[in-house]
Amino acid sequence: MYLLIVGSPRSGTTLLASMIGVHPDVAMLIEDRFFGVKRLTGKKVLANKLCIPNQVELTKRANYVTRALKKIGLAVNYTSSRFSIQDYLALDGIKILAITRDGNDVISSIMKRGKKERKIAEERWSRAIEIIYELNTKYPEKTITISYEDLVNEPEIIIKKVAGFIGIDFQPVMLEGYKHNILYPGETGIDKTKAFKSKTTITAGGSFKISPASEGLYQKLLSLKINP
Repeated sequence: MYLLIVGSPRSGTTLLASMIGVHPDVAMLIEDRFFGVKRLTGKKVLANKLCIPNQVELTKRANYVTRALKKIGLAVNYTSSRFSIQDYLALDGIKILAITRDGNDVISSIMKRGKKERKIAEERWSRAIEIIYELNTKYPEKTITISYEDLVNEPEIIIKKVAGFIGIDFQPVMLEGYKHNILYPGETGIDKTKAFKSKTTITAGGSFKISPASEGLYQKLLSLKINP
């Protein structure tokens, strides 16, 4: 089967992929933009993780022109993947695992760690929420959503439920997936303090511009996500 892990940047996609990727039945790609899952073999689960919308979009695909514009900073939020989420949905046996995180925390982290402008950060979180909500409502048999906050606070419970959705057995080594995080090496554990850490430290310029529509979809997703 195929697995696509999605979420906004700085929402825990890499941690989640690292935890799943250590399972012996999983072949995990990290941010592959060229449909590499179709060339993988030898494992029960062939997986990739991508961030919405800068790496993958619902229907948009990157081409040579958009990739060139993105490289010089003229299409910052345009997808870099040459294949869309709809292309993944056409794969036999595809499952989509989405992860959400509080908007204030994501936007703050994109600005600080990702060094992106506030407007870009706000747009990325909002677009990710829109797409994840659409996937949950249009493809409920193929999609499940977890929250970053639940993952860091109750990792064993959440990963056991994720493993059941994927169709693999839970293995304790998955809880140490952070040790194999290729994008952020050197992690010594799962930092629970990162959950909701920016609630009282927005920015000197005031609250982030999270639209009521995006916040409403986020609250609906919280009711749709799997719970500890």
